[in-house]
Amino acid sequence: MSRASKKMRFFNLQILRQGIIALALISGFTIGSAVYGRLSASKLGSSARSPQTISRILTHIPNVASLTSHAKRGFRMDIHPSKPAPITRLAPRLESEYLIAAMATELNESFSLPEDIQFSLEDCDFPDAQYDDESHRVIMCYQWIDDMHLIVSHKLRGKTESRETVISLVLHALLHETAHALIHILKIPVTGREEDDADQFSTLVLLHQPDGARKALQVARVFKIMSQYSSGDPSDYWDEHSLDAQRYYDMLCMVYGRDSARNAKLVTNKLLPEERAGRCEKDYQRIESSWKLLLKPYAKDSPWLKQ
Repeated sequence: MSRASKKMRFFNLQILRQGIIALALISGFTIGSAVYGRLSASKLGSSARSPQTISRILTHIPNVASLTSHAKRGFRMDIHPSKPAPITRLAPRLESEYLIAAMATELNESFSLPEDIQFSLEDCDFPDAQYDDESHRVIMCYQWIDDMHLIVSHKLRGKTESRETVISLVLHALLHETAHALIHILKIPVTGREEDDADQFSTLVLLHQPDGARKALQVARVFKIMSQYSSGDPSDYWDEHSLDAQRYYDMLCMVYGRDSARNAKLVTNKLLPEERAGRCEKDYQRIESSWKLLLKPYAKDSPWLKQ
């Protein structure tokens, strides 16, 4: 009998459930009606599409269909047709597919891996983002993307801000679960909480993206939002993740530590306490140099991995 696979998740599922239930009571599960920027309603068509719609549209976006085809071993895309969904859900799902495919290409340009890691977008029984170490799959559930869109749209009223925040969150979650995959496949040593290491890797890569600091701050804001749904249940403390409030401050510290001059407002606006800010530059340098050292045997000529 095969052993049970180990699944590394992005959020404390108990808190996620509490957040969704709270919003259900407030809004009756009404999802915001904004349709993302360039993905207009006329392009996506009717309010419910056939299961193949998202993947079919994706193949018409230049260069996406063959993004990972050149890699002998590396990151692969596996998009499962989703069930029919309202048009307000199709837009963030489609943009997430494009984003994840692009990140797969970037990671393939950064690493040479001994085994494949599959990025799988699929329908799930429960909204989740996780790494399954038995199948080597990073699983992004369409329902998780839907729920993040619900939470963010409720808290952030601006359509553009909500859209950008959801996309930044999807990218951060993907990279977080990718860190679990790398730790598992490459047998990277972990001496503390693996979830914290995964957050640090994700934030590190995110900060090296165009406009990375803003993306990281958007994700940090979601952690702050999620912390408001914590009820003090014992699972908040025995869960393998740090508290969402801690993850919020940890991300602020990495943003500030990478470039304290450009992000000085985090301290002057009292978002990041001075007592913590004083250690952030050394903390960031330690995190970056540690990941560079650990990944050096597998790194290609990628700027963020160069010593």
